[in-house]
Amino acid sequence: MMTYQFILDNNLSVNLINQISELSTEISHVSIVALERSSDMEIWQYAKQNGYTIITKDSDFKTLSNLFDCPPKVIRVNCGNQTNTYMRDMLLSKSNTIFRFMEKIDECYLELN
Repeated sequence: MMTYQFILDNNLSVNLINQISELSTEISHVSIVALERSSDMEIWQYAKQNGYTIITKDSDFKTLSNLFDCPPKVIRVNCGNQTNTYMRDMLLSKSNTIFRFMEKIDECYLELN
């Protein structure tokens, strides 16, 4: 299995990093790379320059994906406010969908609900 690099947006807990490590050993969070107060565009640019796929709950990243294509790829978790346990279970239960998405070079945006 390939290793993918993911970065979690501010609207997801930094505590999810260890909880979803089955997805990748390369998971970061915007707060770890000092982007917690950054704009979506700054996060987008950081992800693009550093080879990350953005995991977010923010619908604004769909607009950026439509405007600028990829990289970076964007995975939007569309589920409203949920617990970390819910988020972990959702992401891990969709891991096959996420891996298929990551392998497709012509797809830039994935929405999970």
